[in-house]
Amino acid sequence: MREKTDTEDKKSCALTRSELHGGHRTRLLERLKKDCICDHEYLEIVLFNAIPRRNTNDLAHRLLSEFGDLDGVLSAPVEQLARVEGVGDRIAGYIRVIGVFLKKREMQNRQSYPSRFSMAEFVPFMRREYASLTCEVLDVYILDSVGRIYGRKRSSSSREKKVEVQMRWLMNVLSDFNPSGILLVHNHPIGEAVPSATDDNTTEECRLLCEKSGVLFCDHFIYSSTGIYSYNFGKQIGLAEYGEKE
Repeated sequence: MREKTDTEDKKSCALTRSELHGGHRTRLLERLKKDCICDHEYLEIVLFNAIPRRNTNDLAHRLLSEFGDLDGVLSAPVEQLARVEGVGDRIAGYIRVIGVFLKKREMQNRQSYPSRFSMAEFVPFMRREYASLTCEVLDVYILDSVGRIYGRKRSSSSREKKVEVQMRWLMNVLSDFNPSGILLVHNHPIGEAVPSATDDNTTEECRLLCEKSGVLFCDHFIYSSTGIYSYNFGKQIGLAEYGEKE
């Protein structure tokens, strides 16, 4: 029986290490789906793409030890990150880009819509948000049990006049966010804020889906340059009704 050469032994060890890392990463990703992982494991997963062939566990621990927590790691300057053993300029840049991306996303979400749903805030918001759109869109606003808006999903169309809401898409939104309530808003880029028969049917389908899912269907607004229609009120509404000037 032929003995393995040193080169073959090294290749075998490298393959074994690769398989071990691959198995660990697979198990970690499976646990991620169940949302039952620790902070250093979140950081491990972040580092997977930056370090494809090496164990990222030790590095995740070193980063957290150096900067205190996940926010500290993702907010740290590139120069400080690069000084951590095993990081260097390339991985430091990768971590920093993720931190900047998350910060920008947080700021955009904070500015893009009112944090809590109230007609006094939401009606003027719709005027600002949808006035410049030239294509029809439909937005689903995600509400928690006390009326805070914590997400938005958009279904858009390349056509100027029509966007169709697929119930399967809405089911996925409800599944992803698990909201206590939702608001629908769509715009009519051309014409008035008058619901069509299709709008009526879509609203009823969405309402029934929410009812079956135990989600409160708060309202469906139609925005146009001439006004805003509320299905909850069954009429067009305006800023003047909420103490604002038209």
